[in-house]
Amino acid sequence: MDRSGIIVIDKPAGCSSFRVVQTVKKALGVKRAGHTGTLDPFATGVLPVCVNEATRAIQFLSEDEKEYGGVLVLGTATDTFDVTGKIVANSDVPDITFSELQQVVAEFTGVIKQVPPPFAAVKFKGKPLYYWARRGVFIEKEAREVTIKELTVEKAASPEVSFKVVCSKGTYVRSLVHDIGQRIGCGAYLKELRRLRSGPFTIEQAVAIEAVEDKYLLPISDALGYLPGVEVDEPQAREVQQGRELFLKKTEVASGCRKAGRPWVRILSRYGDLLAIYTWRDNSGDLKPVRVFKGL
Repeated sequence: MDRSGIIVIDKPAGCSSFRVVQTVKKALGVKRAGHTGTLDPFATGVLPVCVNEATRAIQFLSEDEKEYGGVLVLGTATDTFDVTGKIVANSDVPDITFSELQQVVAEFTGVIKQVPPPFAAVKFKGKPLYYWARRGVFIEKEAREVTIKELTVEKAASPEVSFKVVCSKGTYVRSLVHDIGQRIGCGAYLKELRRLRSGPFTIEQAVAIEAVEDKYLLPISDALGYLPGVEVDEPQAREVQQGRELFLKKTEVASGCRKAGRPWVRILSRYGDLLAIYTWRDNSGDLKPVRVFKGL
């Protein structure tokens, strides 16, 4: 039986994303599996895991925006910017109204510059920042642009503040919380974090790690449905399966690509099966293969 597809796991706290993948592989009896975006061990929630042939689609899913719910604590700063770190500073929390808090977080919406936290997986000289930080060497990487699409305060009971955020790939919610604490002037750390959505995958679809079964595998074609699709006839399908280029009038799918915000096109058989993902070659009408799938 071909076990290819995506299973959405509700990752428990205290478990690494790597461990989740290993558990899925063992439960389903497969050799290939990979997640679409790391969740810190203390975080919970949506962790899509691609199985077998679906692993070839990870690059098209890891770019998607994420949605989180979280709790921050004002008045305390840690070296990791979250609850797992050592306390490095304590400050009095100023009197701040709910309305004023909303105004502060509003300053962090849109395209912002963000510096990765000291304990992060971003590499420096071939090793992640947390490797250096654990050895007392703190590397400050250059700030990079991320997009905070939505950031709302759900509840405030000082010193704790519950919030929701919708953000782009590569956003560190820990850094966002740290920066909000700096802006208020008392410091802050991330106490809880739960991923509610990763691209098209939601917490309602997620299953417990103990409940992994074949029946929860989702077809990769469903996850990539946001991309424009082009149906090809049988002779063209054979060309696609051999990894050859196609020629189409660009206007046929260009508007779909602009709407999706991606340069990729799904190539479908006349039966609707996903055959491959193609992209444009320069400004011509030629489409070249990015990924060709087998048995999806």
